[in-house]
Amino acid sequence: MKNSLENWLDQTAANDGVLAVGVLRTNGKCLCVSDGGKYPAEKIENLLRHYLPLHAALPSVEFLPRWFTWQFEHGWFRFVPRSDTALLLLIVTPESAAAAELDQMTAEFLDLPLK
Repeated sequence: MKNSLENWLDQTAANDGVLAVGVLRTNGKCLCVSDGGKYPAEKIENLLRHYLPLHAALPSVEFLPRWFTWQFEHGWFRFVPRSDTALLLLIVTPESAAAAELDQMTAEFLDLPLK
């Protein structure tokens, strides 16, 4: 039986325009769902793990944003850290239903009970 995080990942990945979604859990394990194209699970996990040192260096910044979104020609990457140290990466296509719902998906992740 799937837990709430796995269900949320599957539901989020099913949104039109989501290329990949992954979560680096507090225990160091990574769960990813992707379209299998340019962003396989190994690449998502690699991106999440490479983001960690950057995020660790940012608390000294006075005005730390709640999340970071990078916009590229073929996709938007959003990294969302949680206070429990879990980290989300959402990759969506621009001008898609998923791009329009990016803030909603982010809020759902922040409110999701992780165990």
